[in-house]
Amino acid sequence: MRLIRTGLDADGRSLVTREETLDPADDRIRLFNVPPGASSPPPGPGAALDLGVRPGQVSWLLRRLEPAYSYEMHHTDTVDLHLVLDGSADLILDDGSHQLRPGDAVAITGIDHGWRVGPEGCTFAMIFVGTAPYGAPAEGPPE
Repeated sequence: MRLIRTGLDADGRSLVTREETLDPADDRIRLFNVPPGASSPPPGPGAALDLGVRPGQVSWLLRRLEPAYSYEMHHTDTVDLHLVLDGSADLILDDGSHQLRPGDAVAITGIDHGWRVGPEGCTFAMIFVGTAPYGAPAEGPPE
């Protein structure tokens, strides 16, 4: 298992900030912690994509992406937590392409990113945590 965390460099370019191999024999692994009141980073040049997940809300889904599916660079007002269940996909960041295979997890922190799916397709377990847009006051969970 592998965990990739994303972020921005000093020039605002999306990149991998941390990559580590996880030992599935560990009985408890903290993958990523979304702090209360989290907000999105400054938007990059990619298109803004509204996932309909408001600050403090969480959406969880399984998504099957067909072979050779691709999605251009975009950013969201969410922290995206993805786990590859089968197949493969390339996470595209400003620093290049990062291949994800079954068992790999990635935390995408509202930064510009895109997708290119491998020849066998890819199934993800996806969790989206809504964050406040860049520059907006942070909010707590809805009541």
